[in-house]
Amino acid sequence: LTASFARFAAAVSPAALQDPFLRLPWPRVVFLIRDPLDVIVSAYYHRRHRERYLKGEASEFRLPEATTLEGFAMDVMGRGGLATYVSFLNAWVPAALAHRDSVMLVTYEALRACPQRVLARVLNGFLGLSVPCQALRLAVRSSSLGRLQAASRTAGVDDALRSGRQGSEEASKFRRGEAFAAHEELSGAALWRARQAFGAL
Repeated sequence: LTASFARFAAAVSPAALQDPFLRLPWPRVVFLIRDPLDVIVSAYYHRRHRERYLKGEASEFRLPEATTLEGFAMDVMGRGGLATYVSFLNAWVPAALAHRDSVMLVTYEALRACPQRVLARVLNGFLGLSVPCQALRLAVRSSSLGRLQAASRTAGVDDALRSGRQGSEEASKFRRGEAFAAHEELSGAALWRARQAFGAL
């Protein structure tokens, strides 16, 4: 649903998405959400340092070159800023909870902490696929952060996953992958400003 958020941040109002899951073409949906502060930090690096891979609708999502992480985080009401993500969650999460039979809500933090258990819940519990434990373990090992980072640097990889400027961590699609790490990159003032926006969540 990343593309949905990009479109939402660019133009769509919350009123236009009163029940977004009724508009999706799939019978079952796994809806992955993440700590809003981590999303803002990740969105900054993606929109500022991976601009060469933002195409189509997302091309309008690029940040001006002079934009800093601190400035982006402090601009809560800016286009695609924290207030936008709060509005996105306010529109989509209640809709997801209203469709528990066809929508599974998963947090990035749970997936990061217990990937095999979450994967088993998705594949075997929600989708009813009966994937054996050995295959689940292999899938988790094969998608570790290190492997994803290495794959993004190989020739022929899809643009959506490709690393940006050579040797630049900021331009990597798989930059850090940590949970609840935004406080390590944002100032106290930015965190306080963000907490104000959470009042609408």
